[in-house]
Amino acid sequence: MKTKTRPRPPAQNPRMDPAESRTGQARTRTRQANTRTEEANDRTEQAEARTRQANTRTEEANDRTEQAEARTKQANTRTDQANSRTEEANTRTEQAETRIEQAGTRSQQAIRASEVSYRRLFEAAKDGILILDADTGRINDVNPFLTQLLGFSHDEMIGRTVGELSPFKDIESNKAMLDRLQKDGYVRYENLPLETRDGRKIAVEFVSNVYQAGERRVIQCNIRDITEQKRTEDQLKASFKEIGDLKSALDEHGIVDFSDAEGRITYVNDKFCAISKYTREELLGQDHRILNSGHHSKEFIRDLWATIQQGRVWHGEMKDKAKDGSFFWVDMTIVPFLDGQGKPRQYVAIRADITERKRTEEALRESQALYESLVQQAPVGVFRKDAAGRYVFVNAQFCELAGAKPEDYLGKTPQESLRELMEHSSTTLDVRQNTGLAASADEHHAAIMLAGAQIELEEERVLADGRKQYLQVVKAPVFGADGTIAGSQGIQIDITRRKRAEEEILQLNSELEQRVRDRTAQLEEANRELDAFSYSVSHDLRAPLRHVLGFVELLQRDSRPSLSEKGVHHLNTIAQAARQMGVLIDDLLAFSRVGRVPLQKTEVRLDELVRETLGPIQAETRDRKILWQIHPLPAVRADRALLRQALANLISNAVKFTGHRAEAKIEIGCAADATGETVIFVRDNGAGFDPKYAAKLFGVFQRLHSSAEFEGTGIGLANVQRIIHRHGGRTWAEGAVDAGATFYFSLPNQKEA
Repeated sequence: MKTKTRPRPPAQNPRMDPAESRTGQARTRTRQANTRTEEANDRTEQAEARTRQANTRTEEANDRTEQAEARTKQANTRTDQANSRTEEANTRTEQAETRIEQAGTRSQQAIRASEVSYRRLFEAAKDGILILDADTGRINDVNPFLTQLLGFSHDEMIGRTVGELSPFKDIESNKAMLDRLQKDGYVRYENLPLETRDGRKIAVEFVSNVYQAGERRVIQCNIRDITEQKRTEDQLKASFKEIGDLKSALDEHGIVDFSDAEGRITYVNDKFCAISKYTREELLGQDHRILNSGHHSKEFIRDLWATIQQGRVWHGEMKDKAKDGSFFWVDMTIVPFLDGQGKPRQYVAIRADITERKRTEEALRESQALYESLVQQAPVGVFRKDAAGRYVFVNAQFCELAGAKPEDYLGKTPQESLRELMEHSSTTLDVRQNTGLAASADEHHAAIMLAGAQIELEEERVLADGRKQYLQVVKAPVFGADGTIAGSQGIQIDITRRKRAEEEILQLNSELEQRVRDRTAQLEEANRELDAFSYSVSHDLRAPLRHVLGFVELLQRDSRPSLSEKGVHHLNTIAQAARQMGVLIDDLLAFSRVGRVPLQKTEVRLDELVRETLGPIQAETRDRKILWQIHPLPAVRADRALLRQALANLISNAVKFTGHRAEAKIEIGCAADATGETVIFVRDNGAGFDPKYAAKLFGVFQRLHSSAEFEGTGIGLANVQRIIHRHGGRTWAEGAVDAGATFYFSLPNQKEA
């Protein structure tokens, strides 16, 4: 610090009064003291700007300076007032000057002490401190803590801007930060992520302030490492989130309420309100008597309160009553929260709705009772054995089948039971004849326990009167709660009557089979005779018919001019009847041949077969308007020639019975069927038929329309039925009068055929 040269006192005017001269000199000295005091104040203000901790000492210096000023003012006043006491004033002035000099010295000392103290604080601070030039933003100073924190040396940081240092590369630009400081005088980053020179990630609080240091403006940046604080905050947030998640999970799963030490409700979750039918407002402040169902005894409630008031956890099941009067069951755990003296300050109750479980248990008890009742009354014998093969349960029918009592079996193995029965004459069994069955029963039990297999068999017992008793027995394992085999169980069905009936049926079947063979032989012989007769009759009738037709033609050719119109009509009628009879004979022969021709089954594509069959028919009906609708058809396994004959008969039938329609519609397709057959249909919009006569359609010579309406012999549909029956299929029809008809036939699927 430079020391100013003390100004010389002005030369005395010889003409001036010595007192006035001394007064002037005192004033001059006072002004000089004032000037020095102002300089001391400036230095004191600079010291205050550098360090806050030097403020106290600087303020003391200021106080002393102010005291000196006050004293100087007092001296001036006294000098002005007491010209006669100039000597005394001068002395006091000199004293004032001395004090002023001392104050300046003390101010300088305070500034130096403040600077030392500030430097010590700067060096020892546990926060990073940067001192920047406010105009250029370059670093003037940095404390050791920050260099150690960031991993840079002091020299590496001096003279560089903040943005030039890698830890601050993500901070806003140096210029932008300077602009904000110039505008606001303050910049703060509360959670600034930095990366140290060695790559370590840290979080800091970055605060910058602008202040005046003498004649220049500087920026002080305080950088506090909050990495651990941030980690602690994150852990705390995670803990709070975990607690919140646990509470949410608890609220989602359980029925929760909090109560104070007196049992008044202070909190309920939504599930509590839902199950109790009360609103939250209706529950808060109430005690739990609001839910009392009256189901539990006073002792039960007293024990509950005694447990939790002693600071122990209570767990149990409780039946409560909702607002609407309905009841519900909960599985409840009450946890006391204790104060510093170990007394409950709050109770937390966590419930789970077990109403359905309780209903299920009640239903299970009822079902168990019903099961036992049914088993006891069942018409079959039921038994159960433990792992050692001893009977643990037998029903009434099981005992009745042997003429025994439950105590003859319970706690015993089959062989032990048999020995027990030997001592009772009431049993209906011949015990000695059935010892093998008891041994087999023990073997079956051992096999079930070993492999867990189910055993089905028929047992033959010998009764005391020598008759036989037949039982159908099913034995199976009994599994325990852990999945292991815990024993065996089974049922016995008395099939004695069935076995006797089967024997009678076998005898009857044997007799019936012989009768069927005899009857079949008779029918085959009759069919052969009938076929021979039909063939013979057909051939024998052809010759007379040919003669009749021949003579009719001769008469028409030779005698037509001499015949009357009526005679000509009679001849035409005779000729037509003869030709019709010829057609009938041909149909009879064809019908007869269908029954005799052996089937030659191959794979037949119905699409192709229908096209072949339609060719001649469409040629004959070229002058008619017929709308044909042919759907895709599958392949079947059948006799191609016979199946074509059946299709031709059905299609010709449709063509014939649509003869009176201006536009005939004939549809051929495959119908859906769930019986495993292929079903084909031929549908028309023709004359139809009365459904009540549907059963007659496929009979020989059965006609539902007169010859005058539609020609025919009544054998075509019978032929269809015979062909389809030979293939193992069925025929049927649907229709209505004047509403068309649909004829169906089915064929077994290829695998079945």
